[in-house]
Amino acid sequence: MNTSFRYIIILVLFASLSLAIQSVQLVQSVQSVQSIETFKCGNNSYNRSQLQAAVNRSLLCPPGSRYPHVFNNRENITFTECNTTRLWEYPVLPQAVYNCSRPRPNPPGPDRVIYSDNLYKLCIPPITHTGAPNNSSFVPCNTSRFAT
Repeated sequence: MNTSFRYIIILVLFASLSLAIQSVQLVQSVQSVQSIETFKCGNNSYNRSQLQAAVNRSLLCPPGSRYPHVFNNRENITFTECNTTRLWEYPVLPQAVYNCSRPRPNPPGPDRVIYSDNLYKLCIPPITHTGAPNNSSFVPCNTSRFAT
């Protein structure tokens, strides 16, 4: 192999590595923007990571668990990041992820994450019983975005 060909291969490898590093930095940048978006449900606040953790945990629940279950959206809440007819509801807690697998799960609390059955996409905003007209109704949580 001649020397100039080796240099070309090395340059291509370095260029590829540089693009890979830039891609990782871009993903980290997007993740940091998402982490500054918060959702206030009554006195509780959540970020997207907490909501996604609840969705992920819900997928591990055994059949017959109380949660997740279909969310009927009788309140006609608009979810900006979901446009599907079948939605699922799962508790979201401020300090931990709700564990549906325990023989006697902790109380689910008033707040819920909603997701679609289409690739389990997270629907924004989360919802809460706090401030709703009655205990079986929900209202959307407030969304706050902070610029960096």
